[in-house]
Amino acid sequence: MAEGYKGNYAPELFNEEKRYNVFQAQQLASLTDAELRDMHKISDAFIRRVVQGQVGDSVIDDGFKITQHPTDTTNNFLVTGGDGTLDNPGVLFLKGNRLFLRDSIGYKDQTNFWGLTDDRYTETVLPALTTPTGTDQTLNSITGASGIFLAVGNDGAIIRSSNSGRSFVPYTPITSTNLLDVDFGDASSAFAVGPTSTVLKTIDAGISWLPATFSPTPSTNLYGVSFIDQNNGYVVGGSGEVFFTNSGASSPWVLQYTAPATLRSVTIFDNTNVWTVGDIGTIVFFDGFGWSLQNSDTTEQLNGIEALNNTTGVVCGIGGLIKKTVDTGLTWVSKNSDTSADLFGISFSSSSLGWATGNDGIVTRTLDGGETWTSQIVDSSCNFHSVFFTDTTGFVVGDGGIIYRTTDGTTWEKYRTDYVYVDFHLAEVSGDSTGGSEYYD
Repeated sequence: MAEGYKGNYAPELFNEEKRYNVFQAQQLASLTDAELRDMHKISDAFIRRVVQGQVGDSVIDDGFKITQHPTDTTNNFLVTGGDGTLDNPGVLFLKGNRLFLRDSIGYKDQTNFWGLTDDRYTETVLPALTTPTGTDQTLNSITGASGIFLAVGNDGAIIRSSNSGRSFVPYTPITSTNLLDVDFGDASSAFAVGPTSTVLKTIDAGISWLPATFSPTPSTNLYGVSFIDQNNGYVVGGSGEVFFTNSGASSPWVLQYTAPATLRSVTIFDNTNVWTVGDIGTIVFFDGFGWSLQNSDTTEQLNGIEALNNTTGVVCGIGGLIKKTVDTGLTWVSKNSDTSADLFGISFSSSSLGWATGNDGIVTRTLDGGETWTSQIVDSSCNFHSVFFTDTTGFVVGDGGIIYRTTDGTTWEKYRTDYVYVDFHLAEVSGDSTGGSEYYD
């Protein structure tokens, strides 16, 4: 008895790489579904090759243009389409295909789930919008240790890089307080400070953070922090206070000194060489026995200080001010910073190489230990608040989550926060019940 079979066993002959351009059928022979599909594919491929050769990849008017969303400006954007009719859609030619959007569409309005559609074709998850620095909050300080870099900023923002600064990941804030400074004690321990006596601590190189024990009366705004190891460190504050801990902030801090003005930065070279600086030219030094006020010969606000060795330090401040001491602060000598911009951060990678940064995108550099400086404008639209260097690889951070990175000390590359890196579904250009659909992204 003959057996019966159901199905379409005609071969799938089409191969676009062979550049077929004609389909010839035997006279009076019936065409199978597969042969009919081959005819359509030959015709479609020919038309697409002609369009691609004549038009290329291009857009008509503002089709598929990425623009700001009119109502939702947070983590969303608009892909522009046409006027709502098929007579005037937004058009994009891609690989010879004419793609179109009848209406503008918000990024968030696209498919956003993982699973199968009704016709059993897999849909992919709509990626979340991200920025390269992970935040649009103003960043106030950056530091690093053993290839890990941490930056902190407004509204409790903390971002972290574990790949030597090639990319940053944001962490969920545990405070809404602005964080103004951050410093590593060792490769694992780091501390961040801010207003209202805020001190945060991590013991896993910034992966997780907890509030540290710090409760002075009355509460004080903290502007600077510096640790020499995981236990010993200082914080300085808005009322001129200098607090010390030898237990990694796990027990009450000791108030060691009160300066006559707000203190904005502190640096430790070793246990017997600690400097802190602040308003009205205030410089205070700790020699291992006690604190003493030094004569800075200026009344300008001092914002940053770096100790190069146990006798040499460099400070920066308002109006492009840079001063240097080589005698443990007995005298502070003014240096030409090559800029009049306010300077807020300073960092040295060696006793010779140093950088200071500030308003209007200024970065000024020294090759001789702070004796002479050469400035450059990295980004005139941004104020920089902090700089950190290791060897010739360095970072500046500032307004709106901006970060610039250099690997040679002079050529700066921006982590783009004004671009969105995302893969989004543009259009479905073909499909049937057997062949599936082709997507372009």
